[in-house]
Amino acid sequence: MKLARSFVFATALLILLGLPAWVMAQEDAEGGADFGFGMDLGLGTTVIEDPLTGEPESWQSLSLRPDLSFGKFGIGLAIDLNFSFSDDEGNPGFRVREEDWVPSEQYSFLELYLPIFRYVRYGLKGDPIYAKIGSIDDFLLGNGFIIANYSNTLFLPEQRISGLSFDLDGNLFDFPYIGVETVVGNLSQWDILGARLYTRPIYWSGVPIIKELQLGFTFIGDRKPLYFERKNPDTSQFAGFFDEEQSVFIWGTDLRLPILSNDAISLAAFSDLVFQNDSTGGMIGFGGKLINLITYGAQIRFLGQNFIPTYFDSSYDLYRAEKWFIYNSDAEIIPAYTGWFTTLGIEALESQIVFNANLEGSFGNPDNNEQLRPTLTGVLSLSDELLGGFSVDASYQKKYISDFADLISPENAVIGATIGYNTGPATISMIYDLKYDPTVEEGEDNWKVTTKLETSISLFN
Repeated sequence: MKLARSFVFATALLILLGLPAWVMAQEDAEGGADFGFGMDLGLGTTVIEDPLTGEPESWQSLSLRPDLSFGKFGIGLAIDLNFSFSDDEGNPGFRVREEDWVPSEQYSFLELYLPIFRYVRYGLKGDPIYAKIGSIDDFLLGNGFIIANYSNTLFLPEQRISGLSFDLDGNLFDFPYIGVETVVGNLSQWDILGARLYTRPIYWSGVPIIKELQLGFTFIGDRKPLYFERKNPDTSQFAGFFDEEQSVFIWGTDLRLPILSNDAISLAAFSDLVFQNDSTGGMIGFGGKLINLITYGAQIRFLGQNFIPTYFDSSYDLYRAEKWFIYNSDAEIIPAYTGWFTTLGIEALESQIVFNANLEGSFGNPDNNEQLRPTLTGVLSLSDELLGGFSVDASYQKKYISDFADLISPENAVIGATIGYNTGPATISMIYDLKYDPTVEEGEDNWKVTTKLETSISLFN
């Protein structure tokens, strides 16, 4: 297994470094590429949970964020030093938070040092070639019925995770009949592994619209669904299942047909058929963009017993143990049902305003089963150009909504917000994250709160 893992990692590294280098060589031959370098210095305070006691601890923080870009290629580092001016007993002194640097039974060498690479990327999602290593909060394969907006950043700043996303479309080589999309959630653990292979089988016909039809096959698994539970065995209600842990494996087929694609309106129709263990689910839907301003979409879903749509979603790392339990259960936890999904968003003023909201639920009566209750997910981003130096990035996901009052209740919610003030070379940021952890044992605190106040200065730009 270690040999195979090393081979896969080496192959992925060669692809990530080799293909972008080849493409950059083509760009350089066609007229050169822009070079850029920047570095931010950050000073602040942060609150991190003590891994032994579970109690919050305050630390001073010093961070360096160098960024290097060349054309579509970029690399960014995250060098964070958390320190205190008192020793373990509260006496005056100086100490560095060892958990960030010293490997232990809880965190291996790769888990600590691989995330220093905040990102290594080439291109953008949707380009003929796209690659990114690092912190990623928008993992997506195909139509998103298996994985969409999966994020490996939920446990920052305590734990930074480095993942991989790599896409290659045959259009890059003037062979538009095939393509591949891949994901790795955590390169130090190789836990979430997935790929989508797709083809445009009738591109040869040259018939408008129809020639762009995509037929895809997706497979994705989680080799360590109880990974985060094992980090905190004393507070996990799934500790008794550690010896029974088995991998999750999900696969499916999909169709996607772009119907309209212009500045006034874009529209695509799509469908999926997915298999989760003994459960099956499918959906048909459409989505697109209006006047390059409004994004929209809707789906009708047909879901079998215990089937979980978008199994790997934005809060998966918080609920992966619960989902694993449902995935392996022979009992009916979620009844078969017909459901719906809607999405609406806006992107205006050259992305100075970005907002998106998704709402999903069941057509039936959800009162008897909380798993059938609606889930709301929303994100909002306001740039400092719009607000006179202030910037806002906020996210909200709320599960099991039964009435309007639930929308403002933090229970079963994941809430994040970053408020920044840009004074030119300096930016003051306040970061707040509130997560509801449903997996802790009875009597333990379900709430995980992370706060950080930081001032960053652009040394080079």
